[in-house]
Amino acid sequence: MAVDVIPSGGVASDDEGQLRTEQSVFRSAIIGSLVGAVVCAGIWLVLMAIALAGDRANFGPMLLVGAGCGVFAGIFLGGWAGTLIGASELEHHEREILPKG
Repeated sequence: MAVDVIPSGGVASDDEGQLRTEQSVFRSAIIGSLVGAVVCAGIWLVLMAIALAGDRANFGPMLLVGAGCGVFAGIFLGGWAGTLIGASELEHHEREILPKG
């Protein structure tokens, strides 16, 4: 049986708030990656279709390459954007819990 000791300064609630905020940043990064992957895959598919419009070659393999590039680009850029959005919440929380001075 574990006994939780909560200091009188309210540190346990600060740690729980920090954990919730960090989970929110992680969630923002994951959601950003998923949205970015879908959006960038669509953009790359359109770019590949435009680039191959005059060619009589088979579109299938090249469109898959474009979709793959878009997914990788979207995961990176979407994760980056999601992390930036979540970082502002993290910064706000840290300003609340740090002592003024």
